[in-house]
Amino acid sequence: VEEKEQELSGVLSGVDSTVLRAVYLPDGTFVDANEMHEKVLGYDKEQMKGKSILEFLEEGDREEFKKFWEEVAGGESKELIVKRLNKSTGKDIWLVNRYTPITDVSGRVNKILYLAIDITEQKLKEERTSKYLKQSQYQTKQVRELMEYSADAIQILKDGIFIDCNPATLKLFGFEKKEDFININPAEVSPPLQPDGQNSMEKAQLMIKKALESGLNHFDWVHRKKDGTDFECTVHLTAFELVDELYVYAMVKPK
Repeated sequence: VEEKEQELSGVLSGVDSTVLRAVYLPDGTFVDANEMHEKVLGYDKEQMKGKSILEFLEEGDREEFKKFWEEVAGGESKELIVKRLNKSTGKDIWLVNRYTPITDVSGRVNKILYLAIDITEQKLKEERTSKYLKQSQYQTKQVRELMEYSADAIQILKDGIFIDCNPATLKLFGFEKKEDFININPAEVSPPLQPDGQNSMEKAQLMIKKALESGLNHFDWVHRKKDGTDFECTVHLTAFELVDELYVYAMVKPK
């Protein structure tokens, strides 16, 4: 028994720098905790000693937790993801709690080992991502509505490729279906060279790069319709971000 306790002590000392640890009696009385437990939960372990675990829970959570604790005290290891309050800072924290019954030589539970990992940062990231996705969906809806009802030819580019366009774009370039226009790059609906002698592919990439770097870019351009007719225009590019991805909103206005 002494050898097992020494082995357990060695394991626990190795995780104390990253894991919250506490020991309770089967009736829920607090016995001891490590420094990480004090730091994350904001409780002084000396003030916790002798108190019931229920005293550190919200009143509305106590009844359900009693049933949970009975199963742990009865010998069942259990895990729980919970939201708690740091008593010192008043900030919310998220924990993965693991309760493990420890038995004596007779097989009777005489201690409950509590180990927990602080997952607050992970949870905050998830919440920020969820909020950002909702905002992005709303923004996407706004962009799409603006495109659909605009009389101007509007396109969306990703990595230099058209991924969406509005009906005015199809009309201007002489395409019947959107599927025929998307997945091509601006140079494919342009003459090989621009009036200044620059290669259309190279110049288009440069113009898009400038928009991504500065947020905006507008310039004169010559595009080519599906039937081969060239037309002069002014192109307005605006960079925007959705769900950590960069896109370019393009508007083509014939002269």
